[in-house]
Amino acid sequence: MLGIRILIDYLVVFFKFVHGKRIQPGNASFRFSFRDTFFEWILFSLFFAALLYVLVLLDRTHTGQLSVVMIFVLVAAASPIYGFVIQPMLSLFIYKETYRYIEETKALEQWVLTTFKIKVNIRLLDKEVVNAYATGVIPFSKLIILGRPLFDGLSQDDIKGLILHELGHTVRHHLLVLYGINVVTYSIGVVASYYLFPLYETTPYAGLFVFLHGAVFYGLLMALIPGLVQRRIEYAADKFAAIHAGAAYATALTNLNILSEGGLMKGGLNYPSLKKRLARIHEVY
Repeated sequence: MLGIRILIDYLVVFFKFVHGKRIQPGNASFRFSFRDTFFEWILFSLFFAALLYVLVLLDRTHTGQLSVVMIFVLVAAASPIYGFVIQPMLSLFIYKETYRYIEETKALEQWVLTTFKIKVNIRLLDKEVVNAYATGVIPFSKLIILGRPLFDGLSQDDIKGLILHELGHTVRHHLLVLYGINVVTYSIGVVASYYLFPLYETTPYAGLFVFLHGAVFYGLLMALIPGLVQRRIEYAADKFAAIHAGAAYATALTNLNILSEGGLMKGGLNYPSLKKRLARIHEVY
């Protein structure tokens, strides 16, 4: 049954990893090239395998129940590190041809530093990605990424408005909050697996219980709760941008929606729709 737990844990975290490669919101999404995704999948798999190898060793040495549970929690705490720590550093130091440091991004970094006294890395993602997003929880790896079409289709004021939104995530430590939420929800899932899977084995419906367990503790818990938290976080970042840019930020979102061919209109679990976002923004100024 330990093997099943490991397989479920791997598939759950791998799904979150692959899902994280999508750049939201709405239809303004993008999948990286097969080569990039495959390379990062190998790194992710090695990272996750090393963590679980420790767990297997402890299980084989008949370590006390509490110790094994603690290792499960440590594995849970370490698993989200890839997306929040390792991947941003790869973007900054390995994928330099894809995440480019050009004169425009250098000038934007200087604008942020001069205006807000905040040091943040800004890079051009040399792909057809109609979006901007922030990543990285370690100070030197905090990164704002701008898709190439933004520089072609938006004004400088629009781009600055989008940067303000992402800067709101950085200043308010939203990524750290999301990391914490991921650790808590995943920890609950793996601890529940440790205690409940042996009980499932005693019933003739073990397969059904494992399926329902995955749906509740991993699907619902790990998708719904972080999604709702991120939705509130997006409103908070919008508020930060609206405070500093006023109506110009609403214009930036509207123009981004046009550039992404309506990508912001519908929203989703993680992101409110454009209509709801604009309504909240208009309350600020």
